[in-house]
Amino acid sequence: MSDFCLSPTALAGIARQAGLMDRMVLRAGIGPSRTARSADPALWYEARLKCIGCAVSQHCTRFLALPRPVGQTQVPSFCANRTFFGDLGQRVSNLELGGAK
Repeated sequence: MSDFCLSPTALAGIARQAGLMDRMVLRAGIGPSRTARSADPALWYEARLKCIGCAVSQHCTRFLALPRPVGQTQVPSFCANRTFFGDLGQRVSNLELGGAK
């Protein structure tokens, strides 16, 4: 992976952040990342970059470690992608129901 000029530590950090985002997508009730990504790939990658650059990922880690109350799909207020996840949930629902984007 030296082609990317990133250290193994940086690559591990990117993978960790991407993993947190994938878990948050599931926690928000949207579904697997591949489903979420298909709703709007450009917005997905923009959100992914926000997540990779997140300065408060420790809050995300703690939030995701807590048990989810039944029916709870709210993304916490500290998440820079909170609005994106809410909009994404609507897009994915529309796609699943065969509606418009």
